[in-house]
Amino acid sequence: MNSFKGITSHEIYDIHQLLTRKTVSATKSFSMSKLVKDEELKSILQQDYSYAKEQIKELERLLQMSARSSSASGNNLKSIQTSELASSGILKEVKEKEIPIKQN
Repeated sequence: MNSFKGITSHEIYDIHQLLTRKTVSATKSFSMSKLVKDEELKSILQQDYSYAKEQIKELERLLQMSARSSSASGNNLKSIQTSELASSGILKEVKEKEIPIKQN
């Protein structure tokens, strides 16, 4: 049973802010995990990156549901534009790129 009734503009803004912060966090965890030498810290960073990916997917899902709800009810298109920004693939881009690391 789907009881989703939509979210307000302010909630969309808050979700978008969370998504931005979580994307930055995931990028930092991914990058740092390639640089650290301590295996325990590397494991923590990799786990944080995995959790962040899941949270990003959930936030994107909420924004997409909001976009569908807004378009179905004839509301303005701001939520759809926000959803498109959120699902633009920033995390995918980070995940797919290998960062070359020079070791001295």
